[in-house]
Amino acid sequence: MQCSMSLSTTSAALLALGAMSANSAEVGVVIGVPPPPPKVEAIPVVPVTGYVWRPGYWLWQQGRYLWIPGAYTVPPQPHAVWVSGHWTTAAGGWVWVAGYWRY
Repeated sequence: MQCSMSLSTTSAALLALGAMSANSAEVGVVIGVPPPPPKVEAIPVVPVTGYVWRPGYWLWQQGRYLWIPGAYTVPPQPHAVWVSGHWTTAAGGWVWVAGYWRY
């Protein structure tokens, strides 16, 4: 009985941590270094009809920008449009505005 109670407590703590992480990601981090210009990517032929190209972007990770290459992805609904993420100026630095699906 004591073991299952401990497991429940641990599970609740992990769920709370996950919720805090998700909320902190929405706040955004101000980066003092401007991002490099986007890379020009050759867009390959669509592998399957209906796939959508999601362009690459610069990700701030471990104190530097890291290029995340573009890729084809399956839209969540047939006519959904991908709105690319972008860096914007804010509070004396740069903040990432995440991409999203527009329905």
